[in-house]
Amino acid sequence: MTERRAPRRAAAILAAALIAIPLAACSASPPQDPAATTPAPTEGAQDMPLQSVYDAVGAADPRVDRVSTVKLSQSGPTEMMTVVVRIPGDEPVSTETLENVLRAARDAAPAGVGGIELLARRSENPDQLIDLGPAIEGLPEGVVYVWVDRGLTMLSDALAKL
Repeated sequence: MTERRAPRRAAAILAAALIAIPLAACSASPPQDPAATTPAPTEGAQDMPLQSVYDAVGAADPRVDRVSTVKLSQSGPTEMMTVVVRIPGDEPVSTETLENVLRAARDAAPAGVGGIELLARRSENPDQLIDLGPAIEGLPEGVVYVWVDRGLTMLSDALAKL
């Protein structure tokens, strides 16, 4: 009788583990203070692994008013970096500005980052996404990207062509 219980017990433990892993990954995180999305430069800012991305993207183009978010996430086997910039005014984002921001993010990204997701928001209304469509239309031929919800995603192969 013991021989039959062992496989059942092992199966039950495996099933519980398979259920627990996705539940742990989906646990809710507390709301984040919007002011906390941009790290304040401090003496220890060099210790922040993404501070160089904030600095490079913020200086990449005069239209960039602020870099509000830089974060790393896993997308399947690829580590992606999300960058959110704030741009003032109502003028569309130019291809030049888009390329400047993407190059700066690419060059400052930590080793192993396989792509960049870029979103632009209005400085005057950070809840409003800026449509990057007009800027994307001017990208060089052969540059592969995904354009969803006004955001742009490019893998490192495409970023290397900029």
